[in-house]
Amino acid sequence: MRTLAFSSWFYLAFVTLGLPYGAINTARRTRSPDGPAAIPSRAQMHWNGVATHLLLFGISWYAGMLQGLRFLGPAEVTPIDLLAGAAALALLAATAVVSRAVRSEDERSRMWVLGFLPRTWREGVPFAVLAAVAAVSEELTYRGVVFALFAMLTGSGVAGALLSAAVFAAAHFPQGGKSMGLIFAIALIKQGLVVLTHTLWIAIVVHFTYNVLTAFRLRGRARAADGVDPRRRPAESSTWRDGIGG
Repeated sequence: MRTLAFSSWFYLAFVTLGLPYGAINTARRTRSPDGPAAIPSRAQMHWNGVATHLLLFGISWYAGMLQGLRFLGPAEVTPIDLLAGAAALALLAATAVVSRAVRSEDERSRMWVLGFLPRTWREGVPFAVLAAVAAVSEELTYRGVVFALFAMLTGSGVAGALLSAAVFAAAHFPQGGKSMGLIFAIALIKQGLVVLTHTLWIAIVVHFTYNVLTAFRLRGRARAADGVDPRRRPAESSTWRDGIGG
């Protein structure tokens, strides 16, 4: 069991307590009577998310450096890595099927994530930037630094993976309990991918691809949540739906 640097304890406190606390506050704000009025436009939320994830990336990178961790891994991609990435993406797609199966039609129409998805190409640009930045920052944070620190602390890679996945799910509190359960499984799938490929790069690409595909898959439901016929071309809108799917 490797000793954690003093700074690593502060970092773990920030990630395991601070980030979930912020997520809980986000859920409370979207559930408040003034929720839709109090929340800025989707594009602004996306750019705010970009700034937040850049900050998270910087904090995680610095914390890992202080602990002496290596980041990201080799950039070389082998055929085995590509097959592993494709298999992981297929497993993530399977979680979407499970997500639909465990929810009623009413729950599916009120999922929190629908309010966050872009409706127009103008909203799609900041969303794509956010998807890319979040893929890098979250994989570095949860599948990289947090996993490594928990594995060092417990002396077990399995325990490190389970704890990191639990913290990752807690950071997605606004999406509701059912989504958090699925996100826990998603985190374990991507952690396994990182362990198998010895790099974060494949997981980053899978993360980004899955987020973009999810946005396309749910775009009709997102527009329907705004009261727009999904068969019609969407108008520019900044409506925010404050329903929590869970």
